[in-house]
Amino acid sequence: MKNRILLGSLLVTFFSLTFYLTGTARFENATLKIYGNKDAKVATQSTLNDKTNTNLTPDSLKRTKNSNKALSKVIIKNVDDTTAPVQITAENLKHSDQYANVKNIDQAQDVGAVLKLFILIAYEKEGKTSQTFKVTSSEIKGNDNSLQADTAYSGTFLKDLMIRQNNNDAANVLLKALGTKKVNQISHSIGATHTKITGKFGDDKVGVTTASDLEIVMKKLYQGKIKDTNSDNQVLGQLLNFPNKGLASQINGTVYRISDSHASVALVQSNNGQVYIMSGINPDNSFNFEKLGSAINSWYEKN
Repeated sequence: MKNRILLGSLLVTFFSLTFYLTGTARFENATLKIYGNKDAKVATQSTLNDKTNTNLTPDSLKRTKNSNKALSKVIIKNVDDTTAPVQITAENLKHSDQYANVKNIDQAQDVGAVLKLFILIAYEKEGKTSQTFKVTSSEIKGNDNSLQADTAYSGTFLKDLMIRQNNNDAANVLLKALGTKKVNQISHSIGATHTKITGKFGDDKVGVTTASDLEIVMKKLYQGKIKDTNSDNQVLGQLLNFPNKGLASQINGTVYRISDSHASVALVQSNNGQVYIMSGINPDNSFNFEKLGSAINSWYEKN
């Protein structure tokens, strides 16, 4: 009798284990029916991890198909660490064959002050030129006494302070007035589809962009295609005064620029008549902006 009970218990255990293993295998290979969609694989933890790694890990540094080989070679030569995220673009606006896009990652990267470019553009497009902005004590984080609490300032003053002194408080006042959502909408509408402000200037995380987004926007400003020629020239005129020249640090001529420690973009009108744009994203300090910009400038001067 005891042997029969033992045998029965063993059989129950065996069939239970078989059912569990079969069920697990079916789940791992299951397809999920979604109304209005094609069958979609159930995402297991391993597939989710693989997808995340694919999105965040840089590939080998290489140029895109439409890039000038010689210019791309100069750019790659001046990147010290090709394993870190890198995005670099350069384009001669007078010679379409002198374009290069060199990168090892597509995703937008964390940046800082360079996003003030999009505050300038949103301000011009929204037409708030006659509006005044009252600053509260809670909005003053800096110690330079540039702004006083309970005082109203013109947009022109705040724009100039934001750019000429790279002032974060002025940028945040304008960002609050315009609305982060509106600034992001305008950024996307002008072609900067990977650009997004998520925090405040001065925070560890301000937002993200790509080198291509920065290059596209500077090109449209030069062409008067953001709003109109007069408004776009107003934005470019402000950029002449940005203190951090980044890629254009060693370049002579008329330079419209904006930069931070991880990103830089410059529209250069050189003394010999060249007009070109260069932009770079460098979150892990894998190249020197000044050195790279000088190398790109030298190539354009010779070609």
